[in-house]
Amino acid sequence: MSDPEYRDVPASEVQQGLWLLRALGREPAPRCRTYRVVGDLDPAAVSGAWRRVWAEAERAELTVPRLAPDEYRVRLAVSAAFADEDFADTLVRELSELCAGTGQARSAGRLDDAVLGTAHGESHQAPGTGSVIAADQPDPDALAWWLSALTPLPSELALPADRPRPERASGRCGEVGVPADPELRRLIAAAGAPPFVVMLTALQALLHRYTGGDRVAVAAPVASGRPGSPADVLILPADIEPKHTFQDLLDRAAPLVATALARRDVPLARVLGALPVAREAQRVPLADVVFDYRERPAAVLAIPGTVVEPCPVPADPAPADLVLRVDDSQAGPALTLLYDADQYDPATAHMILRQYRTLLRHAARTPGTAVGELALDTPGEAARAAAEADCRADDGAPGHTVVEAIRRRASQDPDTPAVDGPDGTLTYRALYAAAVRLAEDLRAAGVRAGDAAVVRLPVGARQYAALLGVLSAGAHLSWFGTADTGERGRAVLGALKPAAMLAAAGSAPDELLDWYRATAGGRIVAVGEPDPAPRAHAPAAPAPSPTLADRAYVAFTSGSTGVPKGIAQTHAALAQFAAWMAAEFEIGPGVRVAQWVAAEHDPALAETFAALGSGATLCPVPEKIRANPESLLDWLAAERIGVLQTVPSFAREILRVLTERHRADRLGALRVLLLMGEALPGELADGLMAALPLVRLANLYGPTETVAATWHEITGAAAGPVPIGRPIPGRGALVVDQDDRVCPAGVTGELVVTGRYVADGYLGGHDRRAFAPLPGVEGPCYRTGDLARRRADGALEYRGRKDSQVKLYGSRLELTDVEAALAGHPTVAICVVPRRGPDGEPLGSPDQWRTHLRRRFGRALLPALYRTLDRLPRTVTGKVDRPRLARGVAAAGRAAAARRPAAGTEVELAAIWAGLLGAPPEHADESFFAVGGTSLLVPALLHQVRLRLAAEVTAAQFYTHQSLAALAALVDRTS
Repeated sequence: MSDPEYRDVPASEVQQGLWLLRALGREPAPRCRTYRVVGDLDPAAVSGAWRRVWAEAERAELTVPRLAPDEYRVRLAVSAAFADEDFADTLVRELSELCAGTGQARSAGRLDDAVLGTAHGESHQAPGTGSVIAADQPDPDALAWWLSALTPLPSELALPADRPRPERASGRCGEVGVPADPELRRLIAAAGAPPFVVMLTALQALLHRYTGGDRVAVAAPVASGRPGSPADVLILPADIEPKHTFQDLLDRAAPLVATALARRDVPLARVLGALPVAREAQRVPLADVVFDYRERPAAVLAIPGTVVEPCPVPADPAPADLVLRVDDSQAGPALTLLYDADQYDPATAHMILRQYRTLLRHAARTPGTAVGELALDTPGEAARAAAEADCRADDGAPGHTVVEAIRRRASQDPDTPAVDGPDGTLTYRALYAAAVRLAEDLRAAGVRAGDAAVVRLPVGARQYAALLGVLSAGAHLSWFGTADTGERGRAVLGALKPAAMLAAAGSAPDELLDWYRATAGGRIVAVGEPDPAPRAHAPAAPAPSPTLADRAYVAFTSGSTGVPKGIAQTHAALAQFAAWMAAEFEIGPGVRVAQWVAAEHDPALAETFAALGSGATLCPVPEKIRANPESLLDWLAAERIGVLQTVPSFAREILRVLTERHRADRLGALRVLLLMGEALPGELADGLMAALPLVRLANLYGPTETVAATWHEITGAAAGPVPIGRPIPGRGALVVDQDDRVCPAGVTGELVVTGRYVADGYLGGHDRRAFAPLPGVEGPCYRTGDLARRRADGALEYRGRKDSQVKLYGSRLELTDVEAALAGHPTVAICVVPRRGPDGEPLGSPDQWRTHLRRRFGRALLPALYRTLDRLPRTVTGKVDRPRLARGVAAAGRAAAARRPAAGTEVELAAIWAGLLGAPPEHADESFFAVGGTSLLVPALLHQVRLRLAAEVTAAQFYTHQSLAALAALVDRTS
């Protein structure tokens, strides 16, 4: 069937909207009916009957191919621009009557008139396009009602998609379904509301559960009631809170739906044109989900002397991300979910449909249940998910400390290189001997078992001897680098109260060491270079040896009050994770492991003791090249590194250098690349896999409070965000809602890590709420503050933070720390709003603020950009409205860079805009829609661009080049 050419045919506003959907690859599929016909069929007679039904072959067609001597396939298709589903059924019935000789072509004249627009009254021509738009003028009160109903605007739904929406849709669509269910029909009938309302409300409740949004909207196609007219769409919003019962939702939905149906004459395009709706090429405005309810079964073709059997129609491109189609009949509702295959896998679509059906059953059976308590999984499904999320029982713990593991290595393989660094190589015998001597020095300095000791040494073999020496003495350690730590370093020492600090003998003046010695009265233990050739036999274990229950180390992370929080971990936790890491990634004798992570971060301890406890060789990265991707790649190749752990942001720099220099072949020894500390974008993972196809790639996740929590091995194309995976042995990972209920798959909630390797709290007892137990869960729990959801395949997906914490270069940083620190500066009134002098000018400056923050945090965690505002946007509760703040800052940045349209294409485009909108844009960066343009004017705009500038610009291209400047640049490239 040829597509309708809208420039030649009078078009209603609905048809103009369909043109745009077609141009964007989202056009609703033709209304199709396909039948297998067996028997004595005369194809010419059937075709003749069809011509009597509707002669407009450009907009509808009937094909009758012969499959066998007495078998045919009859396919009827009508453009969605000229018919809805009910009208397509009418055509089938009339065709059946004419084939039987009992009917007349009642529709022919009416259809042709309708298609030509004469049934719609007066028409007018869209400016400059030749398109005729029907002059339907709905009641202005009806339009006002729609604007009120859709204010505030529903937000975009964060649906449980497997991949983000692509810039250009492929048109691939999948379909899953369940057959008619008589019991479900009985339950819906007992709910006391029309089936349409009950099933719509259940869908809105499910979307609320998935997204947590208080305002969700669903698009619902509705028949126009006029022959030859396309269906339009109603956007049906719902305001939902978890405490609302399903009955509460029904009571509000029923009158809203009735009123919306009474005002269906207002085209959606007109409603959108009056709302401040963002236009995106690959998203239907205001609704990502369509609810397509069909109360009557599709008409069945009847031809005398034949047996006719309906055939399934292949899924066509869905007009939205998800389309829930309900075919309601006496046998019960049959459910079909059409999904955009660019974004969803079949398993996820099955999960969504299954959860909708489960929620609908529960809600219809007990409408007094709160929305947040409606079941999405059956008891059996919930039990299986809980079992997959709990790996606490089989943790593979080695049964001894890392000190004992290294002692055994020193005894079994004394001459194997343990550390190979910039200051030379140290064997396991030499490493252990140096650690024992340091343990004796520490005890002589008054350090006792259970005390804390800080290691602050430059990169090299002796820092690892010092780490092991502290543990061998029965003390627990905190590992500092030698960089400037600002006031934070002094705060950490004040909280830890170490018995001693280990520093390099003869080291240069160090402000932190001087402060510790003078102010805190601390002892400094000088650490010399280890003896590379100690006596031949391995030394005996020092007494007393630490036990698994003893504290091994304390790591510090940022706190919301600006005070660092200390997290203590036991030898059992350190030994178990190091053993798991070594076993899982085959770290052992002959493997060279890079020690890249900065000393202050606990993953540095994990990679250190995973290597040394398994007999591998640890290779510390020289400090001067640690942040230089070019130099690091040369070092990785020269040192034959087999295992590297880093953060995604730095891995991106490594990938850039690999791509530019074509040097991936030099990394032949690299076998494992571990990424941790930040969210891992799918495109980065895909790039690394393409550049390093023989390297094993894994994504590790876990807060300091749990050592680590989950992991995911990347074995194929990621496309979307890389999952954080499943629990590491010895841990459980649950996603819970605000009432501590376990969330089903697809539902976003807070990630809680459970198990005996969870820390028992912060030093000093700060913030015990983070370690509050979960109802029904035995053992320690840590509430991470991270948002996550479980995918259909059971893997966890990171979804951001509940609070204002961010990761910067792999370091955890509370934005409230920065705000609190800035508020302490005399020029800052609140957060980042500066006090101003009598002349109205700000007293402070970004340079002053950088200096202030550097004193608090050191050099590593300094914001790169500062933006000042006259006031901060706030919510109704008085809190800072961060989404509005982000939008306002972005808008302020754009306004600051605003410029007038430049001569040439920009000025010519501005004239076209002025002809369509009544006034030219003032600035080149203004969006067509922001200055009054609507989707209905896009065809006219592109037509004028084609005529006046000789440039072919598609609708999809325009939606990604909406500003005058961007469109002008595109025109210059294509004209």
